[in-house]
Amino acid sequence: MNLGSQQLHFRYSPEDDRIMAFVRREGGKEHVFELTRRVIKALWPQLASRVSASSEAVKKAPTDVRKKVLEFEQEGAMQSAKQTGAVSTNQKLPEVQQRTRYLVKKIQLQDHPSGRKILHFSDGKTSLNLPITVERLQVICELLRSLATNADWDLSLAYGMAPTKPGQKTGGRWRHAAQGKALDPLIP
Repeated sequence: MNLGSQQLHFRYSPEDDRIMAFVRREGGKEHVFELTRRVIKALWPQLASRVSASSEAVKKAPTDVRKKVLEFEQEGAMQSAKQTGAVSTNQKLPEVQQRTRYLVKKIQLQDHPSGRKILHFSDGKTSLNLPITVERLQVICELLRSLATNADWDLSLAYGMAPTKPGQKTGGRWRHAAQGKALDPLIP
């Protein structure tokens, strides 16, 4: 996804069995946040709940068709992102001068007073806070669903799941605000 002069891409690495979030900054520096199956499983209820709750069309739709309305919105967000070049499924990632990898141990999605969401990745020492719009959140959700499905992770990534409370275990370690060095927000 193009983020002005910075970019965010998601890819699945079969060698590592992880979904990689590539954050490319000016000057050829790239940060790679590696998301395991366990992290995606823990994060998904929060993502799915926020996407469902943020859709005005879903809120107004009769209960029996809300899932279909949300799927239609998600499909539209992905098509728009593909048409604008924000998402490319076949594009090879360019070479970078410096790549730093982080194994994500903590992840959180927070509301920001501006109406945007903050997606927080941390390996316990370094953290990245990504301010994202609801539309970008929809695209990220669809990318994560698609990558997890293609990775054959056997996860149920459905929308409308109830979120867990911060600190609540969901089959493994979970999330709290990270301590340590933080990277500057990348999305304006």
